[in-house]
Amino acid sequence: MTDPAALLPAALAFAATRHGQQRYGEGEGAQPYFVHLIAAYHVACEFGLSQAVRAAALLHDTVEDTGTSLDEIEDAFGPEVA
Repeated sequence: MTDPAALLPAALAFAATRHGQQRYGEGEGAQPYFVHLIAAYHVACEFGLSQAVRAAALLHDTVEDTGTSLDEIEDAFGPEVA
């Protein structure tokens, strides 16, 4: 991805789309999955980590929990994020 200003919104949109209706947690306390991704993003921000790491935080479960491949992440967001 060549536009740094678009990186984080694109990563969030990508992850939210891929995780779809998945929930994080069990039972009545389960939240939309993106809540977990935003929490990971906030940790990266608190530590002052780079935009690439913040994007990776938003995408961190996408390969594991969806049909997304690591190659797709790299194609969309570059090797540093992947």
